Amino acid sequence: SPHTAERTAVDNWESMKMRSKTTLRKYGLTEDMFRSLYESQRGRCAICSISEPELEAKYSGPDDWASDRVLHIDHEHGSSPCRVRGLLCSECNYDA
Repeated sequence: SPHTAERTAVDNWESMKMRSKTTLRKYGLTEDMFRSLYESQRGRCAICSISEPELEAKYSGPDDWASDRVLHIDHEHGSSPCRVRGLLCSECNYDA
């Protein structure tokens, strides 16, 4: 149900990985700005809609990269200040 998907996105926020303050600063985001972006996308890739729990399952093998299990901050390269476009899974981020 949509309510469950929204609840899952909020719950996932609490256990998010690889969102250091340094990474957020690199993209000009505060934790609140990132949380708002994450929640607005319901914790899903802006292109293919895969969720982080689905990424965890998809990339759970010993040879998989941990960074493939989370959404990435997509930004316009060369923009100053950095213009964030959304959050993408690793596959969509590489293709974007």
